[in-house]
Amino acid sequence: LSSSFLLFIGIFMFGYQNGFYSVIGAFLTAFGALQLLIFYIWRSRLLLTFSLLRTATLLIHSYRGLLTVTILTSLGYSFVWALWIIGTLIVEFSYPNVYAHAIVMFLLTFSFFWTSQVAKNVLHTTTAGVIGMWYFHHQTPALFPKNVVFDALRRCTTLSLGALSCCSLLTGATAMLCALITRLYTINFFGTGLCAFLGSITRIFDLTWSFFNRYVLISI
Repeated sequence: LSSSFLLFIGIFMFGYQNGFYSVIGAFLTAFGALQLLIFYIWRSRLLLTFSLLRTATLLIHSYRGLLTVTILTSLGYSFVWALWIIGTLIVEFSYPNVYAHAIVMFLLTFSFFWTSQVAKNVLHTTTAGVIGMWYFHHQTPALFPKNVVFDALRRCTTLSLGALSCCSLLTGATAMLCALITRLYTINFFGTGLCAFLGSITRIFDLTWSFFNRYVLISI
């Protein structure tokens, strides 16, 4: 659907006589055609994707606690987001000094990104623990805990919380740096080219570290 939409918009814009719109239309058309090509190459993997989706649905149906943990994590994230907004408003009117305002805003924003990453990783690791127990011990009920979701969540929030916090520290820092560079790009602080280059490097590092965390935290 997205490929068809891109092809339609791209061809429509390509029909304009304006050179700028023609370039954008050509780019969108090429990108939509590339998506169709990737879909054609990966069509044999759709059965695997369907099987994974069916397994995930089965696990959520069997362990309703996962849904509860997900909802609680989402509510916690919303609460942290609301606190950050209230904090920024308080800082905006309470610190007339420019340097004090910048330092407090930096610490407040960094704590928001860090806390968000910790909540996300706790949910990810809890889910991974439940799936791991189901995969290795679902045929041996004697070894299966009575409340596997609570046991996985308790381990994440007690014994493994330090490791989760350390892994989330760098992820939160890179995410904040990406947001900062995006803001500098918007106001053209360092110049468009330099901000775009720094943003690309930072984004690559952020994606690499997030990918690394996704599989390292499973073994905690």
